[in-house]
Amino acid sequence: MKWSLDFKLADYSKVTSVNEFKTLQANEWQYCLGVRLNHDTSANINEPLYLFFKLMVSHAVKAAVCSNIPLPYIQLSEDLGNLLTDDSFSDVTMKSADGQEFRAHKNVLAARSKVLRAHFEHNTKESITNVVETPWETAVLRDVLMFVYTDKVPRVDDAPDKLLVAADYYQLDRLKSLCEDALNNRLTVENAVDTLQLADLYSLNLLRQSTLNFIKNDRLKLVKETQGWKNIKSVEFIQMIYDFILAHQINK
Repeated sequence: MKWSLDFKLADYSKVTSVNEFKTLQANEWQYCLGVRLNHDTSANINEPLYLFFKLMVSHAVKAAVCSNIPLPYIQLSEDLGNLLTDDSFSDVTMKSADGQEFRAHKNVLAARSKVLRAHFEHNTKESITNVVETPWETAVLRDVLMFVYTDKVPRVDDAPDKLLVAADYYQLDRLKSLCEDALNNRLTVENAVDTLQLADLYSLNLLRQSTLNFIKNDRLKLVKETQGWKNIKSVEFIQMIYDFILAHQINK
């Protein structure tokens, strides 16, 4: 904001000095003006004075903001996903347990997983041969790589239990959460024990709580008839289930 002020005394020659506007408080302005009269007119200062002001206020003109500019579709995830099918600049091979090979890029793998980064940071077999042999079957390794490149897993519901193991191994926390959600959505009497064991083993607390609640809601008798229950080897695991059910019965 800019201000300009013209000031004069009627019928007098004059010299004016103008100071800047200054703010004392919010929404409050002060203006200081000093007037110096010529010596030959100061004798008549007792006569009435007529003051004339002209105040001009101006401000910068800003261009109107347009909020409707269309933005191009975000395709970073798709572009990175295409790297898995285009090995033009790949520099490492990821090999599944059944021999399927996937060409990949060290910098992408290292940026996404500390475990994969460790393969290439030191004088390891993988860094020398540029081949990483994995214990995962083809479908699991493909899904892991798809997640690493795109942060998505279109087929997470196909085998979330197997994918969970790989996600935990490579320390891919978001992928673990996606698997946890998929396991929770497919929870049944038949797989309740296996799901609870996975949740307990891989510290999936939300899935563990959900599965225990599922079992305690009048389903324990049915769960005890499943093959999963019969395969339980740990007495402590069974005790944990009973302790959970008992604690909730007491708190009712």
